Amino acid sequence: MSEQESKREGKVLIVDDEEVIHKLFSKMFAADHHKLLFSTNSSEGFFLFEDERPDVIVLDYRMVGGNGDEFMEKISDAQFEKTSVIMISGHAVPDIDLSERNKRKLFAYFEKPFFDIVKLKETIEKGINRYHH
Repeated sequence: MSEQESKREGKVLIVDDEEVIHKLFSKMFAADHHKLLFSTNSSEGFFLFEDERPDVIVLDYRMVGGNGDEFMEKISDAQFEKTSVIMISGHAVPDIDLSERNKRKLFAYFEKPFFDIVKLKETIEKGINRYHH
């Protein structure tokens, strides 16, 4: 990745019902110029998605008032063309139940707690730059 690509400002929507996760992402991107959007539930998160059209959605699989699979079902195929979805969960991949469509659309998956913050941040940066060559 060139330095110019890594400096591109992007929008990242974090949809997670744990405030500690919001704080983690705020600290992780404190030195960057990305616009971070936060939601504690899937319905508010979807409104933010529709209004802001983020480059990346970091989406918790299990949260109060819905799950990541239901959230992804609301996103049209056309909207997926410009948005990278990174699923996060406190559960192993085999324990999450995604539709076949959503498995194909998923850009990445990370288990909580995040042991490799550097890899998570790099994956988000790749997601931001994915459709902007």
